[in-house]
Amino acid sequence: MKKKLLFSNVGHQWNALVSKFFRLQRRINSPVFAEVYSEKQQKSLLGKLQNLYHRLEKLQYNVGIKLAGTALALMLISAVASAQPAGYGWRKTTAPELKSKWDPNSHDHTFPSIAIADADKDGDDDIYVGTQDGYLLLFKNDGSGAFPDSSIKVQADGADIDVGFYLAPAFADLDGDGNLDLYAGEYYGKIWVFTNDGLGNFTAGPPLQADGVDIQINGYYANPTFADVDKDGDLDLYVATTNSGYGAIEVYKNNGGVFTHDADFVVDGAPLVIGYAYTSCAFADMDKDGNMDLYVASGGDGRDFINYYGNNGTSFGAPDTLVYADSVAKTIIHEFGTYSDPTFADVDKDGELELWALDLSCNLSVWKYGVSNTNVPTIQDNNRIVAYPNPATDYITFKRLKNLATVKIFNSQGTMVAEYYDVDGRLNISNLNRGMYFIEVNDGSKIFTQKLVKE
Repeated sequence: MKKKLLFSNVGHQWNALVSKFFRLQRRINSPVFAEVYSEKQQKSLLGKLQNLYHRLEKLQYNVGIKLAGTALALMLISAVASAQPAGYGWRKTTAPELKSKWDPNSHDHTFPSIAIADADKDGDDDIYVGTQDGYLLLFKNDGSGAFPDSSIKVQADGADIDVGFYLAPAFADLDGDGNLDLYAGEYYGKIWVFTNDGLGNFTAGPPLQADGVDIQINGYYANPTFADVDKDGDLDLYVATTNSGYGAIEVYKNNGGVFTHDADFVVDGAPLVIGYAYTSCAFADMDKDGNMDLYVASGGDGRDFINYYGNNGTSFGAPDTLVYADSVAKTIIHEFGTYSDPTFADVDKDGELELWALDLSCNLSVWKYGVSNTNVPTIQDNNRIVAYPNPATDYITFKRLKNLATVKIFNSQGTMVAEYYDVDGRLNISNLNRGMYFIEVNDGSKIFTQKLVKE
């Protein structure tokens, strides 16, 4: 009888906390939240939401309630991630300086294009910069997130990679061998493939094909990027282009490694037309709602900002412009520089992506998404276990793991697809299909659930 009474009491407490959590979350997400509550009140309410979340987390751990991987767990994670009142935006952080480390045999610093990848699998993200004169430069990460050495030209088959004009790099593992291959866009609209042996050594191949023929964009300045926007487990190709002074994004669907030309990118039910030339784009899920959003930059006088197109899971909406994390003012950021090329990476390995933007004159800026330190605090726990890199291809490493851990991996429907015991800090996930997962980590002292994207 006592056990039944205990279960009844715990169940009542659990239901009450869940109800209170979502009532408070709805209040925080109200459109008038910033007008109704002062910044002090906002901070207090968000702190209460964080406290409720941790009470639920502690309750499920202490009494064995199954939370992680269930529909409720996904709702809680989504609710915490979406509770972003006034103050959310972008904060500028320290960026490495690249010009002084430029290869002396590649004199043209203008119109560079950036990609960040761990092509040599040493555990550190390196910076790759395509140049106007068609070369690819490598800025090597020294392991601390710094890039102290001069750049070197990347080679394939013993010779400098040279695509002619305006090399735009992207990296992806489309063939599933665990190695990030190089896909190099160029001025005339082709995308050249360079196969990686896993150590950062490249072999030149033919251009990438779609519909059985070489991809040839409708315009110039092919700037490719890969993302699984439709969540089918395959990385699709998005190519930013310029034609007659306007920008567009061409879409090529990946069906098991075979590409077909789909259509131009659609926003609000119509093809996206960008009013300026030299367009570039990147995808990321910075608001952690499980959907990849679009970030677009382009050239032209005064175009020193980046637009954001939100993805609701079925379609993309009208653009917003990236703003500072500066309370309710929502000041537009005009620091990206004209003709910027954006990309996302977790170079500092804190489990959160940074936005990296390289402009016309090779000025690099790095930005963190979140909230200003002087305003509303972000929902976070400095003692939480973090899995990185994220997205990941072969291995993930756990930060702040205190003991050997049990790791469970759930797909986006909440079904457990893998379970590992006695994990000591590093886990091989190469056997997972591409897509979005949730991982539950239990090291005996705490349990955490985190979203993971497998590339």
